[in-house]
Amino acid sequence: MKLEQPYKGKESKARNEKGSVRLDVYDTNDGQVYDYKFVKNPGKGLSNRQKSKIIREGPDGLTKNDIHEVNPK
Repeated sequence: MKLEQPYKGKESKARNEKGSVRLDVYDTNDGQVYDYKFVKNPGKGLSNRQKSKIIREGPDGLTKNDIHEVNPK
């Protein structure tokens, strides 16, 4: 697992760069991304635009089905 890891151009980066995306949790075993949202209305925190950016900049091979919003109570 990688925690709070920035990615840009499908590559892991040591720090945030302009245009990069930071993944809250990336499970390297099954290729799943977990994006934690602390919002009043669960399910409305992760936009399609953000999902598209994660797919574009994140690890190779990600699809929208690999990205999961997590709403802790």
